[in-house]
Amino acid sequence: MVSAHAWPPLAAARSCRTAAQRGGIASPSLCTRSDTSSDAAPGPILKSGPIRGLKGGRFGFSKARRVRLRREYQRAQKTGLRVHAPHFVFVLMGNETGVFRLGLVVSRKVGCAVERNRAKRVLRQCFRTWERPLEGGVDLVIIAKPGAADLDLTATQEQWLHVWKLVERKAATLVASAVTPGDLGVDPR
Repeated sequence: MVSAHAWPPLAAARSCRTAAQRGGIASPSLCTRSDTSSDAAPGPILKSGPIRGLKGGRFGFSKARRVRLRREYQRAQKTGLRVHAPHFVFVLMGNETGVFRLGLVVSRKVGCAVERNRAKRVLRQCFRTWERPLEGGVDLVIIAKPGAADLDLTATQEQWLHVWKLVERKAATLVASAVTPGDLGVDPR
């Protein structure tokens, strides 16, 4: 007896391109939507070329571009300049490396582990493709608020776009004043 419900093959993926890359059954030629068409111009905040200096090319995210240490997060939380968006808090802090770095804080208030990881992936992708990175040594720590896991890349970029001028102004004051941890009375270790 044949059941009325047929399950899709396991190798199938959400998009034809992904399935083809994984060796699945779908073929990029079978896609009904073309991602490479000339009428699908990138938005004003996406980079068109590879990001130089990142491990892995365009989609790499090297350690030099990340805020990694607990004390760096604590320093940014204590003394950083804050800019609020509906689903994010941007915390800016000067650093000694001279590189624009990203740190992410996504707590359990945002959702379960799957939702938190998705929110972090979207934030990292937004950071990678952002057209106007901050100049000089600035750490950008982004704290996700509840509801951030429900946003896709486009919605995240729109929220960034609305507050980015204020973020740039605050970063310029950090770079101009050359704030270092010693100046703020924070132990630089």
